[in-house]
Amino acid sequence: MLKKKSLLLVVILSLFWPAAPSPQALAAKRASARHPANVAMTSAAPTHTLAILPAAPGGDTYINGSNVTTNYGGLATLGVGEPNSLAPAGIDRALLRFDMSLLPAEAVIDSAQLALTIISADYAAASFPATFYVYRIKANWVESEVTWQRRQVGVNWLTAGASGNATEVESSPLSTALLSPSGTAVFDLDVARVREWQNGTLANNGVLVRAAIENNNLLNFASNDNVNYGLRPRLIIGYTLAPSLSLPDDGAAISDPQPTLQWGPGVSGRTYKVQVARDSGFSDLVVDEWTSAPLGTHRVASPLPDNTTYYWRVGIWTDQQGLLYSPTRSFSVALPTNTPTATLAPSDTPTPTSTPTETAIPTDTPTAAATFTATAWPPPSLEMPVEGAVLSDSQPTLQWVPVPGGTFYRLQVSRLSDFSSQFVVNEW
Repeated sequence: MLKKKSLLLVVILSLFWPAAPSPQALAAKRASARHPANVAMTSAAPTHTLAILPAAPGGDTYINGSNVTTNYGGLATLGVGEPNSLAPAGIDRALLRFDMSLLPAEAVIDSAQLALTIISADYAAASFPATFYVYRIKANWVESEVTWQRRQVGVNWLTAGASGNATEVESSPLSTALLSPSGTAVFDLDVARVREWQNGTLANNGVLVRAAIENNNLLNFASNDNVNYGLRPRLIIGYTLAPSLSLPDDGAAISDPQPTLQWGPGVSGRTYKVQVARDSGFSDLVVDEWTSAPLGTHRVASPLPDNTTYYWRVGIWTDQQGLLYSPTRSFSVALPTNTPTATLAPSDTPTPTSTPTETAIPTDTPTAAATFTATAWPPPSLEMPVEGAVLSDSQPTLQWVPVPGGTFYRLQVSRLSDFSSQFVVNEW
């Protein structure tokens, strides 16, 4: 049977204000921070991922070279390639379009993939593995109207089958993949060209998927009309947003000259640049440091002079755009002024005199009295665990509300309520 032991917690506050750095020291720190030779700048891990399904309605279909006037919009599959069992039946090519407006306008795209689920295949064993291409379409098409012969009612393809004319379909592929006849086909897309859809450089008319050699290698992919939602086509975008500043609040007056700056989301493996300046244009920098802090926090290393307004921002490194900075915030440092003082007040008591007698007892009267006033700092307020809680964690995380101006705390955990001995924890 386990015995429960009551542990009592106390936090003791101590105030400490380190000396401000010299201008020379700050200048040296800025100079070294601008040359992060030992920092590996990478955007290997996007801060966000978005899976986009084809635009509905009108998001995907395929066209067939034997039935040049037939529209296949609304079917549950997308044919790509040429069937083995029906040779010389017509060639199938798929068209898909994704709604890029679902992506935040300020997002910086780090990666892009097209994922298609293979439902069935009609092929000759010797045809696989086979190369398949993805091309950007430059002309508009309508899912319910497009055929091998036309893009929409009244507008034919310049070259039937949506191929061979660079004004309608690009001549260089957006992606190339070597596929097997089962599983999920994943195409790694050219990120720079996907971003052109995002920024409007090229109208988003979707993509054309086709086989490099269209012979005995038909793959039927699940379409956006497939009843199984998990099998539908997906455009998977990995992207980065500028950091969102958390603490201190904008315009806050703080008493800690070495504040801990917080932002989100912090992502492991990403590189951030923290800047604190005396001006909103960040020309007069007092902090200019690189960090890979995965939790999105950075403590200012050297104390900031008080009675000053500071501006701060955090940038995240992206391979596509370099540093992507957060909006700017400001804070001011104002150290506490309620320091205990002592004053001497002159006394009106006359200088003592004594008259010798046989029974006289000497008396002394002070000539001055010392007085002082002191402001008591409130103790920290304990938060977690709650009073009397029974914990299952043998290494609990203890939480309390920080006291403004406090930089050091003493943590005590004891088996005695008066904390006279039997300490489990007694440390700063």
